[in-house]
This record gives sequence, structure tokens and C-alpha cells, in this order.
Amino acid sequence: MTLAFTKMHGLSNDFVVVDASESAFLLNPMQIQALSDRNSGVGFDQLLVLEPSKQQGVDYYYRIFNADGTEAGQCGNGARCIGLFLEQKAGKSGKWVLQTQTTRLCVESRGNSCFRVYLPLPKFAAADIGFDPSLGLDFGEVLVDGIRIEYDAVDVGNPHIII
Repeated sequence: MTLAFTKMHGLSNDFVVVDASESAFLLNPMQIQALSDRNSGVGFDQLLVLEPSKQQGVDYYYRIFNADGTEAGQCGNGARCIGLFLEQKAGKSGKWVLQTQTTRLCVESRGNSCFRVYLPLPKFAAADIGFDPSLGLDFGEVLVDGIRIEYDAVDVGNPHIII
């Protein structure tokens, strides 16, 4: 099998971008894992797949796969790379509306290979994020090697614990 891709980097993350806007994306989780391997594959943190829009008012559907083959809901840093990819594909600066598994966002060229991603408003309550409220993940602390570490939960299209 031949797979055309673009390798990109942004803020210490590395991505492989596959343009499936004109042909079907057919990789399964095991193939994604093999590709992500840094010793025997291409190596990446996430695989970003650009597909045709599924909704009116959206330019492209954008899928995110983690190195283990699971699909993620959203990646703002990856969206910046998608913006650069689309700018190079179009041959001009632009603004694109993208839909992911969980989020509609806009990525806009700011010149000099810089991009702004307009994310949805963050959610901070565990119940709004999808965490079990009984876990108390809105905020808290954990001891690691005797050091008290405080954390908060936030969702900007995918849940995060922030330290």
C-alpha cells in the first residue's frame, strides 16, 4: 500500500497529515499504531486526516488519531498544522471552518506560517466535561513523591487535566 502524507511539527508535537479529501481513508488502528512507531514507522504523536465536509458551512471534516490508533475528539495544535497544510494546498492564505468528532472550529492564517484557531468556549465542570462527578475532577490535588500537585479539569473539545 502507498500512502501519501505530510509530516508536520507544532509546539513540540509531531503530526502526520493525510489528505483524504478526494479518496477514502482506509487505515485501521493496528496500521495507525505501526505508522506511529518511531523505530519502524514514520513516527508521530497524532495522525491528522482531512476529509470532505459532512455539513453545510464546514469546509473540511478533520479527524485526529492518537499513536495507539484511538480517535481523539479535537486537537487545537493539530488544527494549526491543518491550517498550514490547507494554505499550502490552496496556494494562498485563508480561513477554514473544520469539524472534528466533537468540535466545530475555525483556523485562520495570520501570515508567516502562523495560524489562529478559534476554539469553543471551555467547559470547567466535571459533569459538563463528561467525567463522573463523584470522582471530584473539577479541581483537586494529588501527592506525587511527597509533592502536592494541584490540578483543574477543562474541556475545549476534548477533556484535559491541567497541572
